[in-house]
Amino acid sequence: MHIRMQNITPAHLAGVIHENTQLWQQDITFAPGTTYLIHAVSGSGKTTLTRLLYGLPMNYSGTLFWGQEAVSSLTPNQVAAVRQTQLSIVFQDLRLFDNLTAAQNIEVNRVLAPAVSQEEALEMARSLGLAALLDKPVANLSQGEKQRVAIVRSLVQPFEWLLLDEPFSHLDDQNIEKAKTLIMAQCQKQNAGMLFCSLGSDYQISFQQRLHL
Repeated sequence: MHIRMQNITPAHLAGVIHENTQLWQQDITFAPGTTYLIHAVSGSGKTTLTRLLYGLPMNYSGTLFWGQEAVSSLTPNQVAAVRQTQLSIVFQDLRLFDNLTAAQNIEVNRVLAPAVSQEEALEMARSLGLAALLDKPVANLSQGEKQRVAIVRSLVQPFEWLLLDEPFSHLDDQNIEKAKTLIMAQCQKQNAGMLFCSLGSDYQISFQQRLHL
């Protein structure tokens, strides 16, 4: 699935968009299977971009396309179907269910449209050092632990695109390496593209394209 941004301007950024942006107020298409680094300075709309591409309601001008369809023309059920099978995301604020355990948070995504078995999902969690935390409520986890749960959750469903909003901001170097390995392996397995938003670091990932927000 191609993702196309056609002359999009978020309402709250109107009049303050940097003239050198390669995304806002442009006509740009993200090609399937391609890895993109989106470099964004603070206040340029990094989080807005990831939420927009995921199809969350917001006030903007221009048109967002998923494939040949304008997202604004889709019904809520159609949007939900795309998110379950073609788009996955790690939000900056993670959006986990604090009252559920780490394992339950992961399983919520997996059962909607399974891309891996339950045991494979648990193995992903173990690979990020979450084995002893799976039965703990997310509310009791540290921010870095929550971030690792959110990363695993994003990888257990089918996806053609993985949207990442500063997914390593609370991880140490060792866990970043583990998370990178897992993310790249799952993107390769699903032949998926990746849009990685960062305030600066590229985390030594070999992105195919780099764009400035």
